[in-house]
Order: sequence, then structure tokens, then C-alpha cells
Amino acid sequence: MTDTGDDIDTSDPASLAAVALYHTIASLRPSAARHAARRVVLADLLTRELTAEDRATALTASLLADIGRVVLRLPAGEAAERGGNLLRGIAGLEATAEAVICRHERVDGTGVPAGLSGDEIPLGARVVALTDLVVSTRRATPIDWDRRIELMKDSAGTSLDVELADRAFDLLRTRDVRTLVEAATVGMAIAVVERAITV
Repeated sequence: MTDTGDDIDTSDPASLAAVALYHTIASLRPSAARHAARRVVLADLLTRELTAEDRATALTASLLADIGRVVLRLPAGEAAERGGNLLRGIAGLEATAEAVICRHERVDGTGVPAGLSGDEIPLGARVVALTDLVVSTRRATPIDWDRRIELMKDSAGTSLDVELADRAFDLLRTRDVRTLVEAATVGMAIAVVERAITV
């Protein structure tokens, strides 16, 4: 039985839109949906101390970060900005749109599209950048945790937010967290995002 997360909350338009878009991603490219689910589960653990609004933005951006690449079928160079622009038109997802657009900014100011640095980069975008780097794999291969953690350490202060990287490093020391992230499903990701949006 596939975990589809069909028990969605239809009372919140932003939640409904985010889930519908995620289901579109899942139907077009299941591997991208699984990757997003892993991002969301790790972001859920990373953002527990944030304000409800910042947390909802980070989690929803983690869920929908690949919308431009998968749904609009754009090349990597255009996908984040155009995917974010698509989200801008949905009430309640404006901050998510900004996080998606800025997901390739770097804390050292050498990223795209605007060369933002440090705290100029929306927090949601910094969360997506970190979680994306940590859970990225080739096809259906398991996550090489040692390699991903090493990449995260090397990228802290250049492409990644140092404080978030430190928090992630502490979390990922435990096998239970690694197992939870690796086992993330569509339904888990939807439940996490819905809880955050509807708080």
C-alpha cells in the first residue's frame, strides 16, 4: 500500500494548494517527491525552535522546492526563480515563493539570482539549501551520510548557514534521525507541512 497522504486538510487554501502541487510533483517524478519528503523531514527537525511562520515557510519551501524543475520542466538555471514565481500567485504561499526563488543563494554572497548574503537570504531558502545538500543522492541509492555530513561541514559559511549546519550536524549524529530521514514518505511530508501551515 502506497502512503499518499490523502487525508489532507481542505479547510486551509495554502495547505490544499501546497499538497495539490506536491501530488503533481509526485505523479510526474516520484523520485523528486521522495527527495522532497526527505528534505521536509529533516527540515521539520531543524526548525522546531523557529517561529510558527518561519517554520511553515521553511517546510513548505522544502516540499515545493523542485516545482520549477519538475512541473514546469525547466532547466536548473531557471527552475527556482520561475517555480517561485508560480507560487507567488497562490494566497498564503508568498513567503514560500521567496524561499524557493532564493534557494541557490549562498551565505557568502556568490549565489543566484541576486547575490544575497547571510541574513539577507530568507531563512526558508537557507533551510532548503542545507536540507537539499544533505539528502541529495543519485537515483534510488541510499544516502551516504558520512559524505553528506562532510559536504555540509565544508559548505558551512560559504554556501550554507553556519548555525543551521551546526544544528543539522548535531541532529545527524544519531542513527535514529538518519533512519527517519531516509524512510520519509509522501504522507509523512504532507502531514508535517499541514501541521505547520495550519498552526
